[in-house]
Amino acid sequence: MVMATALAENDPRYRIWCLTVLFQLAQRYYNARWAHLSSSLNPFTHSVTAFLSLDAAQAKFDTLPADAQHLTILNFLALILSRSQLSDGKAIQDQEVAILASDFTVGENDVIVAMSEIAHTHPHEQGDGLVEEVDAASLPSSDAYTEQNTISRNTLAKLPNTGAEGPVIHDDKSQDSENRRTYLSACMTRTCCPDKRSLPYYPDYVNAVIDLVIRCARLKEDPAAQTVAVQRLDELVVHHQLPKIQLKTKQILKRYFSEDEKAPRSLLRLKFPDPMAFEFSPPPAWDDPLKQMASRGTVKAVPGTDRYVVDGCFFVTGIFNLLKRISNGINVPNSLLELHAMMKTVPKNFWNSETVMEFFVADAMARNMTVRKEADVARDSSDHGEESDDESDTYSAVRRDIDTGGVRDAVKVFMRQMESLTAATTATHFLVRRPVFRSAVEFKINIVQSQHSFLPLGDMDVDDMIAEMQSKNLLNEKTITRLRDIRQDDRSAENGRRDLSGSCYCEATLMTSLLARDSTVAAQLRSSKYLMIGVSKMCCPFCWELLAILRETHGSKLICPGFHNAFSPWIPPPGLSDDVLSNLEVALRRKLQIMLALASELDNEEMLPKLSDGIFRDWAGVTGNTDEYDET
Repeated sequence: MVMATALAENDPRYRIWCLTVLFQLAQRYYNARWAHLSSSLNPFTHSVTAFLSLDAAQAKFDTLPADAQHLTILNFLALILSRSQLSDGKAIQDQEVAILASDFTVGENDVIVAMSEIAHTHPHEQGDGLVEEVDAASLPSSDAYTEQNTISRNTLAKLPNTGAEGPVIHDDKSQDSENRRTYLSACMTRTCCPDKRSLPYYPDYVNAVIDLVIRCARLKEDPAAQTVAVQRLDELVVHHQLPKIQLKTKQILKRYFSEDEKAPRSLLRLKFPDPMAFEFSPPPAWDDPLKQMASRGTVKAVPGTDRYVVDGCFFVTGIFNLLKRISNGINVPNSLLELHAMMKTVPKNFWNSETVMEFFVADAMARNMTVRKEADVARDSSDHGEESDDESDTYSAVRRDIDTGGVRDAVKVFMRQMESLTAATTATHFLVRRPVFRSAVEFKINIVQSQHSFLPLGDMDVDDMIAEMQSKNLLNEKTITRLRDIRQDDRSAENGRRDLSGSCYCEATLMTSLLARDSTVAAQLRSSKYLMIGVSKMCCPFCWELLAILRETHGSKLICPGFHNAFSPWIPPPGLSDDVLSNLEVALRRKLQIMLALASELDNEEMLPKLSDGIFRDWAGVTGNTDEYDET
């Protein structure tokens, strides 16, 4: 079991947490006014040397550079090894992981994989009797991070009674080995059906998924057996992500496919002026149903080809029916595969038709100009809220294969949401085709986990943090005034002090674990050919800032896919040096001041007419000087 540690007000990690809470409060406050400009208020910048973009991305995988191939595999592995469960009727992310690996080159004798989960923080009431904090002035030791369960995936080992090659787990303390074998055997025989509210022991899940990926890859020469094995893999992964998948599906249905006649707009009510205007090539599995529809006159076959001509409602209805099946839990893995196939089949002239573009532009304008109802809801996934940023979801990190070229931005948002929804099965089918999983390698998987944290009674609140920054002149008076206004507007301010809430994110934990002095695994990973962290979604801005500081202070060559624009309460992992934490605190204060200075410009009515002219820079592309926003 992972231990928890207390954070005191003189702990720099606690102070950084306070700053991240202020970022979140500011974003919620300004999102309620200018939701469409939230990305423009992000003062964090991409460093080209720390960023590997996969947006070149429609190219075939085999044509990508080797480093991009490596990161793509990492991202997809991180995706299928993440899980979700239900809490109070809402979907939460139970395990969301980041992955480092030595190399995924065919023929490599030993692939070292380090994985990390999010460590959620606890209220102070749960802190009784827990251990003291790790010395923040020292580099972390391996014992502070790596759980005492190392999964060694020997591809030549056998699982009893399954007939399948299976994993070996070096962990006799965690749970009974017979139960573990039963669980893995159930995964192989399609009897695995874990309760949503009590997910199986996580290393067992990792073992089962890795075992099935390798087994599927090795069945390349036996297509029938491979099909059955891939179905089992799909069922296992989708089942462990089902609450999140269904929540996302219901959000899409509510936003785009409302069946309520009083709803202002719905794709289901679109009327296409030119019937049978869209020609497309369906996948072979659609052949018989389309022939039946052609016989009834609802579609037309193009003579001498395998193409059909349909009305635009054909695509709307098809997508809607598949979403309903997913929402209702009807053969979800297959429905996800069919939905992804349909999205790849829809012709460009449908998405670019005037009827469709008008709908999505109107939807985007309404969403941007209306005060967001969720502006008063915490935006961290641990708070069970809706995704706060259309760019922050799964599709941001995994490789895209639905062609959005030449499609209007408002339509692209919808297409990327659909790609995000179907990412679990896209990932499984991608991974089982990778040669590395067919080679005779050994996978040694270390699950790295940060200590959880809690807030003792009597520590300062973010209000005290604001007062201290004012008394020490750490922020200028304009910024202090804005922060007090934002805090006053925050509903939770009426409740007095806040309990510590938020997370120590998995990618930050992996970054820090690489600094461990006495870890053989960390030493091996530091010497890897590709030092990259794979994630199922882009980093948060705070993890990205930590990465930049580690690259500067420790000469780290670590690379991540990039970051999104949503701020959530965040706590650094234990074991970072005082210098790193001090640099991080200074950097966050400066960026908070920049963010509020930009927001102040929005308050100037004279600036509002210029918004459509792009007066606010795209922070994701800024590499230049931002001193013009410093007011100290």
